[in-house]
Amino acid sequence: MSTWERITRGLGIFTVALFLLVMLTPLSNLAGQSFAVAPERKAADAIVVLAAALLNGGSLSDESMRRTITGIELYKQGFAPVLVFSGRGRRDKPVPTEAGQRLLMAEAVGMPAEAILKEETANTTREEAGRISRLLMHRGLRKILLVTDSLHLRRAKLAFESTGLEVFPVPSDNFPTAATSAWDRLWLASRIVEESAALSYYRLAGYF
Repeated sequence: MSTWERITRGLGIFTVALFLLVMLTPLSNLAGQSFAVAPERKAADAIVVLAAALLNGGSLSDESMRRTITGIELYKQGFAPVLVFSGRGRRDKPVPTEAGQRLLMAEAVGMPAEAILKEETANTTREEAGRISRLLMHRGLRKILLVTDSLHLRRAKLAFESTGLEVFPVPSDNFPTAATSAWDRLWLASRIVEESAALSYYRLAGYF
C-alpha cells in the first residue's frame, strides 16, 4: 500500500470515527452548552427579535416562530415597552416580509401596533445590528433584550454591543440540551461549526 493510500484510508477511518462520536455520544451537547450564551432576562428599553427564515408562501419557519413567540412573551411579561421584529421578504418574493408576518402574529394575540417596530431590509446579522441600533438610538433606547437561537446569540450579542447598545441575551431554544437523537446531535455539531466559522470571520473582518 502506497503512502497516499495509507493517508486516504486513515482519513476515512478518522472521519467515520468522528461521525460516530458526534452522533452516539453527548460530545456535541457539551460543546453546544459551552458555546451558547447564558440568558439574561432583565428590564430593558426594547426587545429585539432577529430574523430567521420565511418559507415559500409567506409562512414563518419553525425557528422564526420560536423567536417571535419568545419576543411576544417577554413583552407580555413586562420586560420592555417596545418590540422590534427583523426580517426581510424572500428573494423571489419580497412581499410579505418576515417582520410583517411577525407583526400580524403579535397583533393577533393582543399586542398594540404602536409598541412594534420593524426592520425589513437587513441581509446579515451585522446589518441587523447597525440598522436596528440606529432605529432605537434615534428614540433614546439603548438597553435591549436580544432574541435569537442559542448558537447564534454569541455572535449577535457582540455585533449589537459593537454599536453601543447594552445587550441582554435571550435564547429562543435550548438545542444543546434538547438534541438527543443521533441526527439531532449531528445537526447540532454542524451548527456549532457554522457559527464558529462565522464568529471567526466577524472578528477577522473587524466587525467587533
